[in-house]
Amino acid sequence: MKGVFCGGGSRVSRAQASVETMLLLGIALFIIGAFATIIFDQINSSYVQQQQKMGSQSLRTLAKEIDDAYFLGPGSVKTVQVHIPELTDFSNSYMQGKSLVLNIAGTDFIASTKVPLSGAWPNSDGAYEFVITAFENFVSIAVQKLSFSPNQLTVSLRQGSSSAFNLVVDNVGGEPASYDFSIVFEGADAAVSSGQAGVLSFEEGESKSLQLTAVCGSGSAGSYDGYLLFAGDYNATLPVRVVCSSQYSKLMVLPSAKTVLSGAGSVSSESFLVCNNTPAEFYSAVVSLSGEVSSYASSGFSGTLGANSCRQLDLNIHSPQSPGTYSGRLVVSASGYSAYSDLNLVVS
Repeated sequence: MKGVFCGGGSRVSRAQASVETMLLLGIALFIIGAFATIIFDQINSSYVQQQQKMGSQSLRTLAKEIDDAYFLGPGSVKTVQVHIPELTDFSNSYMQGKSLVLNIAGTDFIASTKVPLSGAWPNSDGAYEFVITAFENFVSIAVQKLSFSPNQLTVSLRQGSSSAFNLVVDNVGGEPASYDFSIVFEGADAAVSSGQAGVLSFEEGESKSLQLTAVCGSGSAGSYDGYLLFAGDYNATLPVRVVCSSQYSKLMVLPSAKTVLSGAGSVSSESFLVCNNTPAEFYSAVVSLSGEVSSYASSGFSGTLGANSCRQLDLNIHSPQSPGTYSGRLVVSASGYSAYSDLNLVVS
């Protein structure tokens, strides 16, 4: 009887040990599951924060480049590469007014610009090269699918004359694409046209040469702005400016006079156009400044001026600390010719 009793106690002990083992295993699994959940949540939270930080940085970069392009004046073109994060909700992301908005993991991230925008985000995440183009009253921003040579179009003509010029368009989007090509141009006294307007189809990597014609009417004078529009899945625009002169000046600086308003001690930039109105290239262009303003302004403009074309000249201004009016003259010389613009720097 004693032996039987002992054997029963052993079975009870083994059963109890099994229950305790299962209980300990269950507790261990619960603890492991809890830790796994915590670790997963931390990893997911870290990933979300990483993507949101990336998107916020992309917005700041784009906003800065947009303001810089607008500050340089109409016709300025810049390219910038940014990364659109993986958690972007494109249905709730947009470019509107003066705001760039990316919705990342349910949170809106916003960057403000100083100028109205025209553009749209791509439809998927990844690295993109955006082309930023400044116009008179807005800035266009688009994914780089087409490249242009030249990337700025400025034609200088006399009243009542016309000139043909070529534009090379390259499909750099990595796939075949079609665009509806049209020309948007302001003003009745000048125009730009092309016999190739309409649908343009590109194979991957294909280039096309477009012929355009600029015309200055008999009553035209000054600058006339417009742009070439390539409408497709991703729109592309290229500014075009026609400068019509009432007098035949072989070399011109436009405007011929300019007043700049600036705060004391501030740094700014002003844009001018330097135009060669002859059928021959001008070489060795140089800039000089005279008068009081020469102590506070400079420009790196140099090189050649193409026949019947204009180039942008950027004048960097470091305003003095003392308020007042500082006068002077900006002079451009090339191939034995000179032209100038009178300057007044008003510091407040």
